[in-house]
Amino acid sequence: MKEDWEIERKYLIDHLRRLERNWEHSDRVAERESSRHFQTIADELESGDMLRNALFLRRLAKGEDTP
Repeated sequence: MKEDWEIERKYLIDHLRRLERNWEHSDRVAERESSRHFQTIADELESGDMLRNALFLRRLAKGEDTP
């Protein structure tokens, strides 16, 4: 069985992708810009970059050595 965080992560990625698709062709500039932000966040979640960055920042905040 998948961990709860994996299920939540997949739901969040799916939701961001839907928002991205809904707004990418909007007449409003702000909505098109938001679409690109949704795309970036979803891409980072899918690739694992967001988790690596969060772990790096946590280690940095604790004053631990970082790779």
